Amino acid sequence: MSLRTRPLAAIAAERPASSLLTALLGCALALSACGEPGVTTTASTTDACSPGEAGCECLDGGGCGSDDLVCAQGVCVDVDSESSSTTEGPMTDPSGSTSSVSETTTGDAADCSPADGSLNAACESMDASQPYCGASGECVDCVELTSCSSVSEQTPVCSSTGRCVECSDDNPDACPPERPVCDAAAETCESCDEHADCPESACDFQSGACFPLEGVVWVDEGNPSCSNEQGTPNKPFCTLAHALAVVDGPTTIMVHGGEYVGPLEVGSTKNVAIRAVEGSGEVIIKSAMGTALTIAPGSSVAIEGVSIAQSTDGLACSLSTLRLDRVRVIENGTTGLVLSSCTTVMRESLVFFNGSSGMIVTGGKLDIVNTFISDNSVIDIAGGAGIVASGVADISILYSTLFGNAGTAGGPGSIICSGDPQPQVELRNSVIYGASPDSMQLDACQVTTASCAYDYELVAPEITNDLIIQLSMNNVESYVVTTGPDAQAGLYRPQPGDGNGLRTLGVWLEGDPELDYDGDPRPDVADELDYAGADRIP
Repeated sequence: MSLRTRPLAAIAAERPASSLLTALLGCALALSACGEPGVTTTASTTDACSPGEAGCECLDGGGCGSDDLVCAQGVCVDVDSESSSTTEGPMTDPSGSTSSVSETTTGDAADCSPADGSLNAACESMDASQPYCGASGECVDCVELTSCSSVSEQTPVCSSTGRCVECSDDNPDACPPERPVCDAAAETCESCDEHADCPESACDFQSGACFPLEGVVWVDEGNPSCSNEQGTPNKPFCTLAHALAVVDGPTTIMVHGGEYVGPLEVGSTKNVAIRAVEGSGEVIIKSAMGTALTIAPGSSVAIEGVSIAQSTDGLACSLSTLRLDRVRVIENGTTGLVLSSCTTVMRESLVFFNGSSGMIVTGGKLDIVNTFISDNSVIDIAGGAGIVASGVADISILYSTLFGNAGTAGGPGSIICSGDPQPQVELRNSVIYGASPDSMQLDACQVTTASCAYDYELVAPEITNDLIIQLSMNNVESYVVTTGPDAQAGLYRPQPGDGNGLRTLGVWLEGDPELDYDGDPRPDVADELDYAGADRIP
């Protein structure tokens, strides 16, 4: 605050005589506290006042001896107090004699120290929108600074709030590569969690950073200019096999629509993202003999928007990390997915009409979200099912629909398990209806469920929140569209209407997906009721 010294006559006009006499007497009795006439006193100078203490002069370098104190005009004051100073000068009392009187005044401008543009606790406590100590020694907002980067490289953007921040709605590109996503509301940078966060490459889900732009290659078998030389947008590779063969370092492979024939392989210890180019047509990976795509141990692979179809097995993963977004694993002769000790996340995907099983999971961890697993084990092989789990497999199924999967005739066909210890299966906000009732093998799987519709006839699963709908062949069509003009192969969507119990069976929790299989928004409010299953009606 600015400091001013006023003549005694002005003070006397404002104060009762008794107050003035008291002040004069105080000066007479404690001259050392009032100081010499005509001198401005900013801190106590008695031997009992040590530098760095409250009311005493600041330490060398402008600091104070406690976190609760700040240096303001050379004096250590409490963080929460306003700046003030004691001034003196020759003044005349009503009797006509001249004396010295102390007066504490508070001005309009906030004084601070050190005046180096740094974040200042005293400034912040007085006005959060002016938290910096500017070059003139006054509290200022970020607009008055030379630059926010000069304060901290971590907060290079000047916000409309007056503070330096990591990013803003107007400056989303200020985020560093390792945290590329700007949360405009919080004005902070975050890790990517979907490929849309990295439109020119792909999200590396292991690090949270975008794949490097220099590691992007293009594949388009239908482009007349394609060759196996450059892999650029104008001169793309002709085959996906060649693109996978030349992978070196983190690589994004952008694939245009077409049929890419395997068998294909991602080599061991590779870090690869395979993305279908939006609007270019369906990308199909297939193999007339063997597995369409094999992922060797130690790799990290992300696949988006691709169909893996019409092969013996669709995809095989071993001892690797796998992310599948909007992937269709359909019409493979034996098994859609063979996962051996892989850490797999599958979102907004379809596993449909595979001959023996939708997927075989041996050990590892599998998270299934917003996904349809339907009509698998079409050749009625003993031991087939939508999901076949063994070993120490840990499976989480959230907002998904398992429908029409078959196993051994009359036996469970949605999920079957084997091994000791038993595989762990957790289902929430999901629909499970098999070709035969009691379609989960509850005596061999450790199953916990919440907010589920299930086809139990003899034994109900353990329900942690008491929200369950019992499905049967007599009522299932009132909940799910299975026939008619609105039916879609493999996509068993909810029947429209407020009376459909699936509409309020699910409970959205913090961290659940914000969208459904089609991209329609979910409630995004904790404990809000929602549709169970992969799809919801907007």
